[in-house]
Amino acid sequence: MSSSYNWLAIACALVLFSTQSYAQSFNNIVVDGNSGDQSETSIAVAPSGPDTLMATWNDLSNGSYSQPGYAFSVDSGETWINEGILSQGLNNLSNDVLKGGFDPSCAISKSGGEYYVFVNLDSTHSAYLNNGDVGQVTIEYTNDNGSTWSGPFFFGGTWEDKPYLAVDNSGDSTHGRTYVAATDWNTNKTGSSVYLTYPSNQADLSSSWIFRNLSASSNTTITGAVPTVGPNGTLYVAYDSNATGSTSYICVAMSTNSGHNFTEIAVHSFTGFYKQDVGALRVSSFPTITVDPKTDLVYLAWTQNDNNGDMNIYFTHSTGPREITSWTTPQIATQTTTNDQFFLWLAINSTGDISLVYYQEESNGNVDVYSAQSYDGQSFVGQNGTGEDVKLTSVSSNPNDGHWASDYIGVTSDNSGEVHALWTDFRSGNEDIYEANYNQRPTVTMAAPYLLL
Repeated sequence: MSSSYNWLAIACALVLFSTQSYAQSFNNIVVDGNSGDQSETSIAVAPSGPDTLMATWNDLSNGSYSQPGYAFSVDSGETWINEGILSQGLNNLSNDVLKGGFDPSCAISKSGGEYYVFVNLDSTHSAYLNNGDVGQVTIEYTNDNGSTWSGPFFFGGTWEDKPYLAVDNSGDSTHGRTYVAATDWNTNKTGSSVYLTYPSNQADLSSSWIFRNLSASSNTTITGAVPTVGPNGTLYVAYDSNATGSTSYICVAMSTNSGHNFTEIAVHSFTGFYKQDVGALRVSSFPTITVDPKTDLVYLAWTQNDNNGDMNIYFTHSTGPREITSWTTPQIATQTTTNDQFFLWLAINSTGDISLVYYQEESNGNVDVYSAQSYDGQSFVGQNGTGEDVKLTSVSSNPNDGHWASDYIGVTSDNSGEVHALWTDFRSGNEDIYEANYNQRPTVTMAAPYLLL
């Protein structure tokens, strides 16, 4: 073989082999790490730009009752300004009505309004624990990252539960309207109604609030309502309807006329409204819902008890845009099904990428927070490209290192592909608020060239 041929063969064999290396950086950021317990997190990103984030939670730092805690980030979640307790209106009302609050959620409008909703605690602080007379749903808003607040504004009866908030950012005629879904326990204290409410003057939270009752199933104990708004202003509400001791239903209601009328359907049924304690965590079958901004398909997920004690996360989506009468067959969303998966939340960005975050109980009884992604709206895969869901928590923690925590965690995603997960963590020996940022789509890098001889 000639030397020229040898050199040609070597030159032809110089091949750059590309390999996929998925950059992962899950820095766990402490949002609130005070000595008290914090739980039930909610997080929102500003639609007008990815830098501003708002976080809310239950805060028991005073040691006796819950108060509304909150924080803001102006650098995409890299650092947080912990504002402490939302004190606006907590101590200046007649008869000392409002002292604290629980079941928080938040939302940010395209115009920059930052909204906080929760259930207030009355002045005795013990009424909720003793007889359930809690207080009304309370909403406040700010447009300067919490420097000043408007409110509080109250609506509902005297025993409301788990309000959740959505703002219409569609650009439609009801753009900017604030929707709140909650459970009404006032009628015989049976949780016989989930309602959707919004101000009669959509620009004025102090105006009277319009209520619409939702009840796709005739069963009692209807709870866990979550509203969301589609790209053209269509309103959706997901909730759990439970016939005590028998069949539970995951339900969705849809309104195409801004909440004036609803179409409702029971999407899925299963045995029992599942509640099980995992350490300090009370687990329920509350659903979460989101809408694809491109296709207007609706995505729904929930926790379900399988095989008499195994909690799994299921998801489904509507088969057509702006309709809820037909759904795909529910399937398990997580790559791992051993032990328990629960406290899930969904978020979607402008390109239709869906993020799922959830707790998983490990074999030793500790818990971690995991992430899974869906890029096609059909199935979830691991964010690191391996087909495995990704562990976001850098340290596993013992859920017994806390007093009580329920019933949800949070996630939001911005249009740059950045995802922000917010959860209750136990690694310090009590309940703290942690956050992690990550890219929805993994970064592909090129490996060094190889010389084949």
